[in-house]
Amino acid sequence: DYLDSLPADAKIQIVGLFDESENVSGTPYQYIIPLLDDYVRNSKGRVSVEYVDAQTHPQIITQLDPSNSYDLQNNLGSFVIKYNDKIKIVSPYDCYSYDEDYLSQGYYYVIGDNTEYSFTNSMYILTQGYSCKAYVITGLSDNGNEYIKKILEGMAIEYNELAVAENFVIPEDCDLLILNGPNSDISEKMLTSMTEYVSNNGKLLVSVNYNLKNTGERFNRLNKLLNQLNINIDPAMISENDPWSQLGGLTTDTSVLPTGDFISYIGETALHSTFARSVRVSDSVNGEIS
Repeated sequence: DYLDSLPADAKIQIVGLFDESENVSGTPYQYIIPLLDDYVRNSKGRVSVEYVDAQTHPQIITQLDPSNSYDLQNNLGSFVIKYNDKIKIVSPYDCYSYDEDYLSQGYYYVIGDNTEYSFTNSMYILTQGYSCKAYVITGLSDNGNEYIKKILEGMAIEYNELAVAENFVIPEDCDLLILNGPNSDISEKMLTSMTEYVSNNGKLLVSVNYNLKNTGERFNRLNKLLNQLNINIDPAMISENDPWSQLGGLTTDTSVLPTGDFISYIGETALHSTFARSVRVSDSVNGEIS
């Protein structure tokens, strides 16, 4: 359906930056190359596919990217999709999903094939453009936004990063502002800028988790911002839905302070606690609720 929606004179060029092998069974390319052959068969001349080893034919790098904006030299083994003067790079790694437990140990155990999705989505963005632009705030000791980037790309939303700085300003073309997993609070300057943004109906997505890295953080300024949206984050109000955390599983110890009622029973000022956090009485919003 997507190929048929393209103009008859549309030309999408796909180049694998490697020599094509006669036998790709058991390699990351075993599902990719047959799919690309299928694109060519069904595109009525709109899509072409070729394989060029950039190490033996370095001129292909200049042909695809004359301004060297995409660092193709460090993407050998990947696929380059080009439409007019725009480029998308698809790595074989991006065409699969992996078991997270194995991946954390350095093993790539494939559990899903995203090949068709990855290529069709990349071609769609090149030919139709992004639907909107998102900025992801970085620099608050966050753990990275690799999966956020993939999700946004999958929704044809352009991914951009907005670094924390003294002169923090939200760009005028920001359609969606994302704060993903911060471990430290926003600054006063960020509070002012983000307050103005949401006051003008700006869309904001915030994801916060209390963990070992931020046990002392209360996100006071971030809460001032979220309170305007009738939201409040609190380290003591929790819901544990993971049965491993409820019943046992891998042990994660945190340091906790004993309350005054029990301080006389112990000789240390801090204790080890497994899968537990302090819980306090909720701020009652309704007298009939206890």
